[in-house]
Amino acid sequence: MDTATAWHLVLTPDGIVMAATDGAPRSWVGTPLADLDDAPDDLKEAGRELLDTAYHSASSAAALVPLKSVDHSVHLTVVDALPIRRVPTDLRTLLGSTLEPMQRQARAVDVTLKIVVEPDVPASVCLDGEKIAWAISVLVGNSLRYVHHGSMMMPGGTITVRVAYNSSAPEVTLQVEDDGSGIPPDKIPVLFKSSPGQPRVGVGLPMVREVVGAHSGHLEIESETQSFSRGTTIRITVPV
Repeated sequence: MDTATAWHLVLTPDGIVMAATDGAPRSWVGTPLADLDDAPDDLKEAGRELLDTAYHSASSAAALVPLKSVDHSVHLTVVDALPIRRVPTDLRTLLGSTLEPMQRQARAVDVTLKIVVEPDVPASVCLDGEKIAWAISVLVGNSLRYVHHGSMMMPGGTITVRVAYNSSAPEVTLQVEDDGSGIPPDKIPVLFKSSPGQPRVGVGLPMVREVVGAHSGHLEIESETQSFSRGTTIRITVPV
């Protein structure tokens, strides 16, 4: 077993794969390790144990995991605090490349996924593009779970990623809107709690809030569950 060529996986406190390097499948990023069909069972078990350790110690945790199912090891890390690396970022390019795989997923279930960038958004803003891209992919992934999927008889729902710019701050607002069934008011506070074994109402949202907070930004949720007016908008605003 070659530890020199070990995969590296970084998990959020609620088990989402945040980074996959050194040969680990990049398609795993943005999905809970426990939900990955192509992840080995012994890797999932090691992930559960490490998440439990991090949760009870209220800090980051790491382990080198030798796997019996494959011929290499995996460096697993659960991060508690997020370092932010601000660099000039083109949000149009970033969102286009980030959401391209999700466009395919949306088309497969006849859901419309749109990106709307207001004309006054600068060509370059200063933020951690990698983490913002991850946060948006989590929000879109959640919308895809709950928005109406289409069929031959009826088209599916719509998800819109919208970007606006406030030059007086200056700050950018990125929001993900969907016309799904909405979130009951009593469920919204639960979205931001993360603990092992807790039902996933909004996968990854605790870590999305950490990404926004690390940027000194803020996050808002608006949701309606009425039959005549329903859907969810999650809005993140960060200074740039």
